[in-house]
Amino acid sequence: MGVWGSLSRTNFETLLRMDRTHEHAELPAMFSWLSSSIPEYPDTLNLKMFAHIQEPGLRPHFSLERSLHPLAMEYHCGISPERVREIMFRNLPTQPE
Repeated sequence: MGVWGSLSRTNFETLLRMDRTHEHAELPAMFSWLSSSIPEYPDTLNLKMFAHIQEPGLRPHFSLERSLHPLAMEYHCGISPERVREIMFRNLPTQPE
């Protein structure tokens, strides 16, 4: 699963200007708003994060800002095996009986 993030017009234009150049991956992290809903968490739209641009052909890496939102807490502090199991079993396809 991937997520979307928004960029300011200035950062987006900078990214477009440098697209597919060697310096592309050397851009500093860019402020972004999480623009995807993640079903396992309460409202994730507009969580603050940073887009880390990678070399051409690779998707950006996103890092969430610290906050009390459960997704940010698990991002920064880790996720328990029980929570992983809960998410995994909730998302398994249902088996016909």
